[in-house]
Amino acid sequence: MPAADGAGCDVSPVLLPARPINQANLAVLTERVRRRVIRWFRMQRLLDAATAADILAWEIGGFSVDASVRSTLIHRDVPSYFQSLEHLLRYCGRPPFALE
Repeated sequence: MPAADGAGCDVSPVLLPARPINQANLAVLTERVRRRVIRWFRMQRLLDAATAADILAWEIGGFSVDASVRSTLIHRDVPSYFQSLEHLLRYCGRPPFALE
């Protein structure tokens, strides 16, 4: 079994194709993310019960999930594939808020 930090791991990561997401699926996913984040904030005692309930009651929840950036298997045959994959990974790794 490899070490917890991944040292000695000979297996390369594999990107698996995902099915396209429609607006209804995106809305369900966004709501799930919103509820889980608020629940985590409650567990960390960053929100009290009243504030969490208020946020959950908002019609516009203040959360969004962006599913517009993706890299397809077709891109593997073009020289810019690694640039587009790097773009996707950098996009996923950026902080969810501005530091300014």
